[in-house]
Formats: sequence, C-alpha cells, structure tokens
Amino acid sequence: MNGESGWGEYALSGKADRATAKKGRALEEELGSAIEGEVRFDKTSRALYAADGSNYRRLPIGVVIPRTREDVIRAVALCRKYEAPIFNRGAGTALAGQTCNTAVCLDFSKYLNRIIDIDPEARTAKVEPGVILDQLRTAAASYGLTFGPDPATHTHCTLSGMMGNNSCGIPSVMAGGTADNVHELAILTWMKRRFFIGNTWRAINPNRSGEMPDQANGHENGAGLIRKTERVEKRKSEYARYLVAAGISLAVLLFSQVAGATIATEHMLNPAGPAAARIEGIWWEMLLVYGAVYLITLAALVWALALRKRERRLPGTRFVFITGIAIPTVILVVMLIAAIRDTVGLGGKEPGFRVKVISHHWWFEVRYPELGIVDANEINIPAGVVTDFELQSSAVVHSFWVPRLGGKRDMLPDHPTYLQLTADRPGIFRGTCTEYCAGPHALMAFRLIAHEQASFDEWVRQRRGPPAEPTEPRLVRGRQVFSREGCMACHAIRGLSRARAGPDLTLVGTRGTLGAGTIANSEGGLAGWIANPQAIKPGNMMPRSFMSPEDLHALTAFLRSLP
Repeated sequence: MNGESGWGEYALSGKADRATAKKGRALEEELGSAIEGEVRFDKTSRALYAADGSNYRRLPIGVVIPRTREDVIRAVALCRKYEAPIFNRGAGTALAGQTCNTAVCLDFSKYLNRIIDIDPEARTAKVEPGVILDQLRTAAASYGLTFGPDPATHTHCTLSGMMGNNSCGIPSVMAGGTADNVHELAILTWMKRRFFIGNTWRAINPNRSGEMPDQANGHENGAGLIRKTERVEKRKSEYARYLVAAGISLAVLLFSQVAGATIATEHMLNPAGPAAARIEGIWWEMLLVYGAVYLITLAALVWALALRKRERRLPGTRFVFITGIAIPTVILVVMLIAAIRDTVGLGGKEPGFRVKVISHHWWFEVRYPELGIVDANEINIPAGVVTDFELQSSAVVHSFWVPRLGGKRDMLPDHPTYLQLTADRPGIFRGTCTEYCAGPHALMAFRLIAHEQASFDEWVRQRRGPPAEPTEPRLVRGRQVFSREGCMACHAIRGLSRARAGPDLTLVGTRGTLGAGTIANSEGGLAGWIANPQAIKPGNMMPRSFMSPEDLHALTAFLRSLP
C-alpha cells in the first residue's frame, strides 16, 4: 500500500509533526514487543533497505523481518492500527525501484524461506515467500522436476519477488511465466483478512489448461478466483475459548492423575510403603502449589488481554520482577528444601533384610546372600521389614523401580547402588526397568512379593536346598532333555548345572511370570517360550528350540515341578 500521510518526513529525519512522531515511536515499541523476529528502525538498517539494484532511493519507516506467519499477521495489524504503509521485500528481481518505498518494509528472505512440501505426483511445491528460485530447483531436481520461469537473477531472486512482477526468462515461451506456474496464493490484506486465490491467468485463458470453469464470478474452487477467506484477528470470545480449553486440559490432566491413583493398583499415588508415601506427599504439594501458579498465570493473561484491548498501560518492571522472578524463586526454594528433606529421610535406616539384584539383557537376577538362594524376575521379602537392595548391572545402565514402594534407582555396570524399601503389608507389587536399554526394554519387569513373617520363613525353608531328583518317568525324561538339549549351558538348576548366562531355573516352577513379566507362567506359556521365545519377546538372548513335541512336553513338566 502507498500513501504516506505524514510518514515521509518521519522516515527522512525521525522528526515530523508531533502526532506522527509519537505514532512512529509507539509503532516501533509495539512491533518490538509483538514480533518474534527482528524489528529494525535504526538508521543503518533503514539505509540498507533504501535502495535496490537501481539508482532509486527511498528510506523506509522501519524494517520488520518476520520469523513466523503470526509475525506477519501482527505486523500488518499494528501498521493498520497506526496507519503506516507497508511493502514486501522479496527482491532479486525487478530491481528498478520496485522494492523501495517510504513504508514499513517486510523482509521474508531471512526466516520465511522454507520449502514446506513437494508433491511429485501433483507436480506442485508449497513454499514460503522467501524461498530462492535455485533452492526450489535443487530440491525439485531429485524428483526430476524444475520450476520453468528462469530470470537472469535465479541464484538470488525469491519466489515472492518473481510473483510480484511475473518473472519469465527465455524458457517462458514453453513453460510460461511465474503467473502460469502458480497454483494458489495465500494473500494477507490490509483489512486483516487472508485470501486463498487460484490461478487467474488460466481463468481468463481457458485454452491454457482445458475448459473454462463453470463459475467465474468468485465461487469456491473456480480457477483464478477467491477459494476461501478467513479472519486473522482473534475476537475476545476466541481468546476466551482458548483459555477455557486450557482450563479444561488442566482439569482433565488432574482428573487422570487422581483417577489413576485410585484405580490403578500399581500407581505411584497408591503407596504401600513409607518411601512411596513420602513421594506421594511431595507430588500433592507440587500439584497444589504449581497448579495455583498456573491458574494465577491464566488469570493474569486474561487481565493483560483485557488491558491491551482497552489500550491501557500494562504493569511495569516492578510487577514483572515481583511476580515473574521473586515469587517463583521463593516457591522453588521452598519446594527444593522440602524435596531434599524427604529425600534424606528415605534412607539411612538399619536394614533387617538384604537382597542383591543384578540386571541383565533383559531380565533381573535376584540373590539372597544371607540365605544362599538365587532366583530371577521375582523378589520375596518379609513385610514390615526394612530391606536393603544392592543394585548392579551386568551390561548397560538399567533402572530399578517399584512404584508403590518407593523411588527409582539406577543400576550401573561395575558400580553398585543402594536403595531401601519397606512394604507396609503383604502383597504382590510390580516393578520395572525405567531406563531405556535398547531391545525389548519395555518387556523387562519383575514381581516383588511381600510375605507375613511366618509365610516368608516357610518360603525360605522350602527353597534353601536343591530340588529332589524326580522319580516319575515323564519328569525323568524332562531332566534328561534339559541336559541333552544344551539348556544347562545357559541356565542353572541347583544340584544339576551352574551356568549363569540365563536366568536361574531352580525356582522357575513357582514364578508367576515368564520372560521378565512378559507372559503368565502356565503350562502352555512355558512350552511356547521354550519352543520360540523370539515370537513372545523379540530381541531376547534365548534362541528358539527344535526338539520333538514329546521332549518339549516332558521338559515343560520337569521345569514346572521345580522346586
């Protein structure tokens, strides 16, 4: 748009009539606050944009280099508010004064220069206005395509500049000019509306692309016509809808967390031990405090929008310092102290029982040093007793977490870490590895079983010695199959083999799951696991077997009889 209405004197000297000078300073300040990109009203920048490849020279009012589409919308809206003319700077073609004007210059070449999409089947490309012609040609060449118009300045002219003057070049005799090769334009107007316009040249030259459209007076989908329009300025009601949506999202998030704590048996907000109870307390404190901060921030946003619409002065630096720095700092320090206090209180107690857990790819080895018992993927402890866990990894970093009993702890190679947990009551609690360790990481879980003291003592008594040798023919055959088929090369059974490559199978018959919590330990599940474990847990270290059905069923029966 043209028409300076007093802006010319302001652009030349920065001094104009009092009203224009005040508008100029206000425009610069508001653009600087609203635009994510760059706002340059300094003399050097304006001088750089005052000329193109010609001898013509016109100082702009200022330069805006938008970073996003929203920047363009805001810049146009503010220029309209202050009645400042605007012009677009694509440049690189038509360098005879066309890119100079006493107006606010919008330069798209620095940030809005992406090739968004190339559709080789439709032979179209979607680009931002600052894309250089040769960039588009290079990207399209991989599909065997090119952009036909070929001005002499193809190495640096932008697509928007080419559209502005319908650049052609020698190949235009065959390929047409730029206007012939534009499928659709998105145009933002001074009236804060955006139009999507089709190819006008084909609308008035139907022989170029077939038959004339049925409607040529502005109906949707007519070539060369306005296909649709939309407002780019949000009404107050629209802002209110966004805020309501944000509030609903927060409510849904809170409901899902609280409902999860009530419904899910293995949720961290359903504690079954003192450590988990402390963690739950910290979670609720953080939820209440930070939720209140979020709601206050939403209220402040509504307030700021209301003041801006009424063109009233917003609060100054002191308000920003107090509400944006001082109060959040106090909140964070208080919450940090509370977290440190509870973290220190989670450990340091005299343990009544000890367990060593070693993580492998992708299962957990469980050792009871004081009892001489070795198990896998299942941990048994007495309820109400402080249990000291020594955690270590045999390979990469893993992680140990029983959500209902306490926090997480990393399991490091060659460097033990320690964690204390206590189960307030008997029960079965699910644990898992929470450190991404590649492969079947998501299928690496374990069960922690807390017993009454008498029940735990009985569990220990039954599992301390080696399993009795079987006498039933089917079980005898299964034991022979275990030795003959190479199972004992990887798995240990107390009194039969000592291998440690895979989980110890001495207590496999009483485990609740197989494959580190992947499937239930049933007769069919165990047979399927032996036959083809890769189909159940892809990427685990156990190969499939090729034994006869009779041997498979005998081996399954033998293992299920242990201990």
